[in-house]
Amino acid sequence: MTREQARVYMATRHATFRSAKGIRTFVLPTFYPPGDPNAGKKADKTMTFIYGAVEVPKSETIYGRVAKETLSQEGSSVH
Repeated sequence: MTREQARVYMATRHATFRSAKGIRTFVLPTFYPPGDPNAGKKADKTMTFIYGAVEVPKSETIYGRVAKETLSQEGSSVH
């Protein structure tokens, strides 16, 4: 799932992400995909992961790490 697909998914389902208090975030590097001239090399962009709960109406709460870059202030709620 791409970042944009994740944003749309959370926004259209009126998801609320609640980050856990006192939990460290961690940053992972990204790498160029196969087929790219720089395949396998480290890219300049990174992804920051935070732990918390995703709540969606009429669904059970799911706990886990979410890439901060996929969270949108529009449509979905971030706490």
